[in-house]
Amino acid sequence: MTGPTSLTPTASPRADQFSAAPVRPPLFPDRVVRRGLFGRIGRDTAFVVGIGLIVVIVGGAVFAPLLTPHDPMMISPTARLRPFSTDHLFGTDRLGRDLFARVVYGARISLFVGVSVAFLAALIGLFIGLVSGYVRALDGLIMRSMDALMSIPGILLAIAMMALFGSSVSNVIISITLVEIPRVARLVRGVVLSLREQVFVEAAVTSGNSSSRIILRHILPNTMAPLIVQASYVCASAMLTESILSFIGAGVPVTVPSWGNVMADGRALWQIRPSMIFVPAVALSLTILAINLVGDSLRDHLDPRLNRKI
Repeated sequence: MTGPTSLTPTASPRADQFSAAPVRPPLFPDRVVRRGLFGRIGRDTAFVVGIGLIVVIVGGAVFAPLLTPHDPMMISPTARLRPFSTDHLFGTDRLGRDLFARVVYGARISLFVGVSVAFLAALIGLFIGLVSGYVRALDGLIMRSMDALMSIPGILLAIAMMALFGSSVSNVIISITLVEIPRVARLVRGVVLSLREQVFVEAAVTSGNSSSRIILRHILPNTMAPLIVQASYVCASAMLTESILSFIGAGVPVTVPSWGNVMADGRALWQIRPSMIFVPAVALSLTILAINLVGDSLRDHLDPRLNRKI
């Protein structure tokens, strides 16, 4: 006869025998912070402020006919030296011309000169710098020519060019471009000299690549970052030089409304109407400040040695 079967207690399961419960994804995931160039530069306050000022100034120059109904060259003897009013926001000058209209339309000339000089000086200076930095046989001759141009004060050279060729917007651009080319060429040459000794350039030479291919494929792309930064400074410097030339009567014709000409018209009445010089001077200063802010930000973010982690 068999006895009753004994019930042996089963062992309790261990905690490690159960699989972990799935983790529910967060309802509001953390924002992914971009670390690229545009992500860094978009959080740079100086760059944002500079771009904002440039957009406002360029927008005012482009849409000048919508901002003021007055013709900047219209002379009205009965409206001479009017004070600030709703009809004349900044008053009128000694010939009855609306000062606000002249400042807004004057931005067109100053911006056109600055951008044109920056583009031409960067293009010509890039070519000269590439040739001088890579071709050793031409380096001495080219750099001595650039040194000779840089030995002459820039404003004096521009005045001499204007006296030789006459007063016009195109001659202003040519004269200021001639002043700025040596500075761009020396910058590009210095970059090329440092790149020429890099391992990837030596490898390209050893592989039998032609000089033109090495310059276009390996050296030229690495000169773009410092060239863009230098072009921004050239643009600001060209606008300031154009205003100086126009102020002393050696720039664009007096019939063309530019910030330099507006200040030149108001210098005779400076003591009784300081706004005739103060208003265009503020516009010029804000424009140069905005361009320099953008240039400084680009330098910090495009140069790996100065790149800040934001």
